[in-house]
Order: sequence, then C-alpha cells, then structure tokens
Amino acid sequence: MRVFVRCADGAPVALDAGAGPEGGTLQQLQSAVEARLGVPAGLQFLTTLGGRPLRAGAAATLYDMGVREYDTLELSNIGASYCGSANNLYFATLPPTEAPTERKA
Repeated sequence: MRVFVRCADGAPVALDAGAGPEGGTLQQLQSAVEARLGVPAGLQFLTTLGGRPLRAGAAATLYDMGVREYDTLELSNIGASYCGSANNLYFATLPPTEAPTERKA
C-alpha cells in the first residue's frame, strides 16, 4: 500500500505503508513517517478524514483498522513543528494519473 504525505507546502512525499492491499501496521507506518519526515512516532496523531483516530490495539494491520488503499488520512503532530513550519501533514494517496514527483527528505 503506497501513500503520499502532503506537507503544508503541498509537495507530496511518497511512503510505503506496507506490502499488499492490507498495508502494514500502524507502528510500521509511524516508523516510515519518522524516517522520511523526522516526525517522531510519539508526536504523531493519525486520524481518518472523518476524525476517527487510528490506534494500535487488537487490529493487526492498517486494513483491519479500516484503512483502504487510496484512503486519505490526516496526520497532526504535537509539540515542535516539522515539515517546514507545518503542524499538520496530510496522508493522501493520489490517482495514478496524478503521481507526484518524489521529494528528497
């Protein structure tokens, strides 16, 4: 499952959210965000656009948490600013016709 993180400057950053349509775990996704964007996992708060928080627990995969390929997730971080001056980042998968240019982290 490939997703794109859109920072406040609008430049999407490609992330691998795990293998296959089920994706990985929330912890794997948070590790990818930390590695690419420098947002520590402890400062990440992921929600669906409907506001439902994604929390690790009984659900084993992102799919089990209701996340599907091409879903859009919102990532807010608390504390210091990351990704430029932004406090809000957006996870968004883009249709193949709108594939972004990958930005170097």
